[in-house]
Parts: sequence; structure tokens; C-alpha cells
Amino acid sequence: MDNNKVVLRTNYFKFNCGTPILKYKVDTNPTIPSTQVGLLFKLLSKLRTSLAEKLGTYQPTNFMIYSPTQIDEAVFHIEFENTSYEVKLLPCGILDINSGEKEALVFMGRFFKVLQSQLRLKQIGRKFFNDNAPQNFDKWKLTVWPGYQTSLNQY
Repeated sequence: MDNNKVVLRTNYFKFNCGTPILKYKVDTNPTIPSTQVGLLFKLLSKLRTSLAEKLGTYQPTNFMIYSPTQIDEAVFHIEFENTSYEVKLLPCGILDINSGEKEALVFMGRFFKVLQSQLRLKQIGRKFFNDNAPQNFDKWKLTVWPGYQTSLNQY
């Protein structure tokens, strides 16, 4: 048995949110089937300015929007690909990020992915790298970009 000590280092961040994260169900008329989530995201993208005016900061996921801003039901109208859509946001509770439920982990994953993109990191696969701070190892003819990987779990 080897008695040599090995020093391991890792980063661990506890996520504490100072404000409740409110949930809004997204309903559309005509109804968008759950198999066409891409269409919903295209509509939400076109409504980005209007949504930001109502909600401030927000994070969409499949047929849900999360925001720290409380609003009553909101209705938006948009024309897309020769179809008129009505998009409704319906308040439906508060997201408990400490619940360990799949919904909370999905939100956190999207949230951190957005944060990492705002850091202007390059995404390669599921990892993020800083291409503005390369480390050169000339003897090896090697350049390494410092990088990050986000893994979410409930502890």
C-alpha cells in the first residue's frame, strides 16, 4: 500500500439566490406542440425586447420562463412565418432551487451556461475555455487554454 499523500484541488460554489425565482408557464395560441420547442424559442427570440421590458432579466426553458420579476399574466402578439401567435405568460409559482428536483437542475444548468457565455469563453463540447489567456509550452510545441467545466448536483 502506498502512503504518499496526494493534494487534490477543486472548486465548489454554493448557489444562494437573494431573491425568489418566479415561474411563468408559456402558453401559445395556436398551440405549439411539445415536439416543436424550437419554434417556441424562435418566437421568444423575436419577443426578446418585449419580454425584457416586462420581466427585466429572464431565463426561458421548455414552455417555462424564470425571472426574479413578479408580473401578472402578460400577453404578447407576434407574426411569424405567416401565422399570428398569441403568447401568454401565466404566473405559476416559485422555483425552489434547493429542492433537488429536475426542474431546478435544468434551470441552474441553463443559468450557468448563460453566465459562462457572458464571460466570452469558447465552448468546445460541454467545456468552456479562455482563448485570450493561452499558456505556451514551447518545448512541447503545445498551447493550452485554461478552461472550465460545470457540473451540477444537489448536496
